[in-house]
Amino acid sequence: MEYTVKPLTKELGQAFANYLSGLDFSYAPHWAGCFCRYYYLDDPMDEWKNRTAEQNREEAIREIENGNMNGYLAYEGERCIGWCCASSLDSLKRLKQELGACLKEENAGGVACFVIHPEYRGRGVARLLLKTAVEDFRTHGCGAVYAAPFALPSEPVKQYRGTRAMYEELGFKEIERHDSVSVMRLDLRED
Repeated sequence: MEYTVKPLTKELGQAFANYLSGLDFSYAPHWAGCFCRYYYLDDPMDEWKNRTAEQNREEAIREIENGNMNGYLAYEGERCIGWCCASSLDSLKRLKQELGACLKEENAGGVACFVIHPEYRGRGVARLLLKTAVEDFRTHGCGAVYAAPFALPSEPVKQYRGTRAMYEELGFKEIERHDSVSVMRLDLRED
């Protein structure tokens, strides 16, 4: 069956929350209550750790309804099978902070994380989500797209930011390396 990708809209806020609520995060329990709020906030780590799953879920739905939280949902038919957090870097505060001095544009997009249903991993869903995000960033006039995948093949749990290979397939280049993190950039003005 063919996969489709839908941009996150206020009508899909509940579908987003239900998708993440229905996954087994036993391999990384601290992610179970994130609802992708981690990258949108820049509160101190001790405050972040004290937030509840319900607080993050409710805030995510509210921010989606207000148009302040962006990304893409992947579907097979009517079944949601994947999520990609992709937005302007200005809204992804924690990612922007992590990238720091290597940022060259004011109007840049960022890809923070992927959550692919276990039954669909390794089937190109994350690549399709990334390709769609890049196309939308280009359409909306962004100068570049940034990501920071971990380069830890021995720790598959760390691939939630995507793999370096999937970024390179779309033309991203590594511009910096911070220990196990590759800072990747795709210039959208070169076309």
